[in-house]
Amino acid sequence: MALGGRVVLADLASQEGKAAAQVEAACYSSQDVVFVPVDTRRVEDLERCAQVAAQLGSLTCWFNNAGFAMPTDNVASIKANGLAPELRNMLEVNTLAHINGSGVAMRAFGPDGGVVVSTASMAGILPLGAPPVYSASKAAVVHFTRAMGLTLGEESNVRFYCLCPSYTATAQGPPTEQIKASVGGVLRAEHMGEGFIMLATQRPPNGSIMRVTARRGGTQVVHDIIVYGKELGGEERARDGLVMKSAALEPMEEDEMQKMNRVNEAGRNHEGMAVAKL
Repeated sequence: MALGGRVVLADLASQEGKAAAQVEAACYSSQDVVFVPVDTRRVEDLERCAQVAAQLGSLTCWFNNAGFAMPTDNVASIKANGLAPELRNMLEVNTLAHINGSGVAMRAFGPDGGVVVSTASMAGILPLGAPPVYSASKAAVVHFTRAMGLTLGEESNVRFYCLCPSYTATAQGPPTEQIKASVGGVLRAEHMGEGFIMLATQRPPNGSIMRVTARRGGTQVVHDIIVYGKELGGEERARDGLVMKSAALEPMEEDEMQKMNRVNEAGRNHEGMAVAKL
């Protein structure tokens, strides 16, 4: 709002959401901030949110921010239960809701396009000590963002970005003492907000992933865009991995290629995956 925009706050917690909207309205205007109760697992709720935003003006920025972790997300639980119901619900919020929200946003953007920013986590990049299913849900958001941005390309007026914060002090975050012990300092929600504003306004390469981390012993907050090598779809020099075997690739004869194509096509048709004709 300080940059001249209007904001729709959407949350499952109605009481807290209304209170937050009232605080912001007192600073700006009740016409500039609106609260909408939303369960991000429900596409119709997301669509209602977009409709309210359209009533305030054209929708230009969408923030997929909902997410949480579960104490039962551990190796022992996965061994005993696989994907237990509460972990499946976490995936619904952490990953599937971000995909659905992105679709709603793209349908609601005007002719000038817009920006979709999703919150993932450093656990989606470096799952060291992080819960396994939570890490997978966040890694999915990272790669969904990259795939959307790289597919749309630099000429597109629809941009996709992702925030990957380290441990942060929030209502659902770990204790501040644990955060300080882990990263050296205490990151706050305001630091994530700064990253969101940078992504929404500065137009980095489409599909960019921003880390928000504490460095220099917790005395510095750094917002940086991850730079990928060509082996990971980036522009920097490709780096070899740990090569376990290297051998000459034998050429495939034309008749063998055609036979393989027929087998592949039959398999795709059987699975309902027929390739569209160009």
